[in-house]
Amino acid sequence: MDDKAALVSLVSPCNGTAKWLRGIKVGKSVARDGKIAQVTDAMTGAIGHCVTKIAGDLVQLLVEENETVVQGQVMAMLRKCSHPAFFNSMCVACGETILVEASSSSSSSGGSGATASTKISSLTLSGGVQLQVSQQEAERLQSNKLTSLRSLRKLALVLDLDHTLVHATPASPKYTPDVSAEAAAGIFNLPIEEGPGVIKHHLIKKRPHLDEFLKEAHQSFQLTIYTAGTRKYAEGVAKIMDPTGKLFLGRIVSRSDVPNDKSGGLEKSLQRLFLGDASMVAIIDDREDVWKGEQSAHLLLVKPFVHFVGGAEVNNAAGPSSAMASSATTQVMPPIALSGPRPGELITLAKPEDAVHADDQLVRCLEILKNIHKQYYDKVDDAAKNASSSSSSSSSSSSSSSSSSSSSSSSSSSSSLLSVGNIITDM
Repeated sequence: MDDKAALVSLVSPCNGTAKWLRGIKVGKSVARDGKIAQVTDAMTGAIGHCVTKIAGDLVQLLVEENETVVQGQVMAMLRKCSHPAFFNSMCVACGETILVEASSSSSSSGGSGATASTKISSLTLSGGVQLQVSQQEAERLQSNKLTSLRSLRKLALVLDLDHTLVHATPASPKYTPDVSAEAAAGIFNLPIEEGPGVIKHHLIKKRPHLDEFLKEAHQSFQLTIYTAGTRKYAEGVAKIMDPTGKLFLGRIVSRSDVPNDKSGGLEKSLQRLFLGDASMVAIIDDREDVWKGEQSAHLLLVKPFVHFVGGAEVNNAAGPSSAMASSATTQVMPPIALSGPRPGELITLAKPEDAVHADDQLVRCLEILKNIHKQYYDKVDDAAKNASSSSSSSSSSSSSSSSSSSSSSSSSSSSSLLSVGNIITDM
């Protein structure tokens, strides 16, 4: 937005003596229809107010306290609020209600009737809070996020839940938790309140090597859950996988967080997490069809994890079983009974210990992720060295400054084009 075009004059409503209202100063944010000064007519004693017609920040006060002013005289300059972000249709900067179109492509000011052709993106924050941000604010937020990741020497990793990290099945209505038996088998009972007084139990089994995988991956990646399950379900499973909350830090996108989602959570988008730039993101999922378009290049497709053989699915069906297929024997995980006299009781296999290490998907994923991380930051370091070398050579001669600047710009550009998706594609 042009700064001059964004400035608005605030004028005196009448002739008289000006007095700024308490708290009014340069830099203060003011709401639409807010009073910033009063003007008292010396002859009649009538009081008028200088009122803002739009929301924004005061950038200049042009009248001194108790100065005599005339009607129409400019008293202050206001920079229009750029409405950088919205929560529940309210601008988080100025508090003005903004009617954001469902298409997320434009916004309309409900108060003034003016329409701004501002591109709007929807961002999912910790706790499932939905924040809609302008293109300018999206670029600023994304730049800060990528800078933060690079400063930590990390990449971002988006993880599916069902059939990728865990397998879940709804327990029988007559299910009675058996803590000792479930603990021995590594099965977790997840009760979820689905209505007043209505609690449904879900049985959760972690994929083999999950704890080690998350602990190791966390060292080099910022972890985020993206699931077709509900938020209550996702938060419950996250607590099972990450009891302290230190690994995910509330970073969850669930189907509950996607307004007007008609796909049942089966169309996922990195845009909800990384606005306009997903170059530092890797994805692990058992379904390829939910990641459409260019973002699919960032996907590491894993073989679906199925533990409760024949049990009902809590959320979505598993993806194709051919992904990252191991040369080892097909896994047969010990199922549990979902009905009968003891629903939830383990069904004993002849050699259940043989199945524990049959699923090596997370072990293999971890190896690939470490390789991706190394390749990415090797290239970042090489780009930085090239830029430094070009800068050093330029100091020897002023005539070469233009060439050096071009070389440095080229190095920076090549670093900015670096993408995890390209690394995965080339592997």
